[in-house]
Amino acid sequence: MAATNCETVPERWLVVAEHRRGHGTGHLRRCAALCRETSKSPDWLLPEETSREFYDRSEVFNLTPELKNLPVSWVDTPRGEYDRIIVDRREMSRSELERLPSRGIIVAIDAGGDLRRYASYLVDTLTPPPDEPAANIADHRYLPFPRTVREDWPERCGTILVAFGGEGNTGKTRSIADTLAGTGCTVDAVISGVSERDAAEEVRRGAGDKVQYIERSPALSERLARYDLVITHYGMLAWEALWARVPVILVNPSAYHDALALQEGFVTVSRAEVLRETIGNFLNIRDRCRAIRPDQSRSIAELVRNLEIPRRLNAPSGGVRYQPVVARFPDRTYFRNEKDGLVYLQNFRPLPITYDHGYFNEDYLKQYGRTYLQDFYAIARTGETRIDRILSLKEKRPGGKRQEENTDPVLLDIGCAYGPFLHAAAGRGCRVRGLEINEEAVRYVREDLGFDAIQGDLNRLSLQEFRESFDIITMWYVIEHVVDLDKLLHTCRSLLKPGGILAFSTPHGRGVSARTDPKNFLWNSPLDHFTVWDRGSAEKVLEDKGFRVRSFRITGHHPERFPRGNVLLLRPLLNVVSRILRLGDTFEVYAERL
Repeated sequence: MAATNCETVPERWLVVAEHRRGHGTGHLRRCAALCRETSKSPDWLLPEETSREFYDRSEVFNLTPELKNLPVSWVDTPRGEYDRIIVDRREMSRSELERLPSRGIIVAIDAGGDLRRYASYLVDTLTPPPDEPAANIADHRYLPFPRTVREDWPERCGTILVAFGGEGNTGKTRSIADTLAGTGCTVDAVISGVSERDAAEEVRRGAGDKVQYIERSPALSERLARYDLVITHYGMLAWEALWARVPVILVNPSAYHDALALQEGFVTVSRAEVLRETIGNFLNIRDRCRAIRPDQSRSIAELVRNLEIPRRLNAPSGGVRYQPVVARFPDRTYFRNEKDGLVYLQNFRPLPITYDHGYFNEDYLKQYGRTYLQDFYAIARTGETRIDRILSLKEKRPGGKRQEENTDPVLLDIGCAYGPFLHAAAGRGCRVRGLEINEEAVRYVREDLGFDAIQGDLNRLSLQEFRESFDIITMWYVIEHVVDLDKLLHTCRSLLKPGGILAFSTPHGRGVSARTDPKNFLWNSPLDHFTVWDRGSAEKVLEDKGFRVRSFRITGHHPERFPRGNVLLLRPLLNVVSRILRLGDTFEVYAERL
């Protein structure tokens, strides 16, 4: 017998790092650390020839000593498809995103602009602007901290480092160094392009022998532990100093940076002239810095590696790959399809959900206070209302003229469970058939109810499973579980006779719960609900797939979910308001196959 190769195909990663001049080296160092921590060699997207606005490969290599012992694979353009694409840039336009490979998940780090809005997964290691969409994870512990750390915080201030990121800060650095020259501390000031002759000239300018001007070094973070105090602006260096157990004072370039720094608890001064007085309270500064130091370091490489790639990345109703984000959580991201308004889920840490015995028994009992079979006849009574509505729609054309009587309409209930709707529809004269993934439920429908049912996964529904057309296809609280929605609706349309009715119910993305607290509504949405519908999205999606909505019924009115709904005297009024304004938390839609 021939040997079978069962090895898993290794994943392919692509790294896209910020290499624009003046944006510091933190992005490059972080990507280098990510490459070091992975067991693979990701492709690094950096053209061999760049404009002067960007660092070239040799400069990036020299600025990032972490790369020197790594097998870096530089690429001018992406080579085929990737599983994971790590983008560590300040921003990236949507058009730039669309030039990246379409298959992999985009993991963005400390991103702004379109990148923040469209990325699959977003990690903030630094505090973003307050008006930006929230990240999936915001945690300073994912910063690339230095390995060299002081054993304990300093008791006095004897040595000071003055360092500001980017370029063009030489004047500011010199001004602060001059101010600190009279404190009695030894000062190292970092400026670009300094030479020994330049340093000597600075001493003659009046800074004195207490100030030494040093060249900017890629290894600066590993030297932080030598100092008792670091003076910089809000950014990665400030957090690196805290990790090295070195107190920090910030002199920020803008009110925006001040706001971020104060939000995190850093000590800030408005101008260099007050630095001496501030340093006089050194022990208070040290204690404030000790309080905000991260308690541990975490690996972005491990975080990215543990994200599961969703089965589908583009919108389930069809459309372009990149759609605007609606909400982000540590395990998932919700997007809205601009084409039709449908909200959909990308789940990066899916829990295994099996529609087994427990799903209809213990799980159902926990949620509703009784098992599914104990609820059978209550569900069947709701089913009678639904089938009556469907049969009424079939009897009348949109213009109001009656069609010829169609006896014994053939009905398929997708996700029929234990068959309460089949029971109701058969009672109204329909010939019924069910499709259900749960083997026990299928057996109950066949043996106890006597109806035809097949076992199958609606996510893999195909025409080959059926040898007849249907007058009616129904899905009650099922359609939101489907990943390949466009394929399902195409199959349903092919199975339906012209003029046939497709009916389904689903949670309402414009109900009172979604309107009152949209983020909490999505947070509480089950992890196997891949789509969130409302009337507008339902009409557009169905029209695009060859259906026309004939009836739309809002259900699931919960006055207690309104603001002040806990006031019992208000509930009757709020119930009326909910019905008038169509704010129920579920709805039913009835559409005709065109």
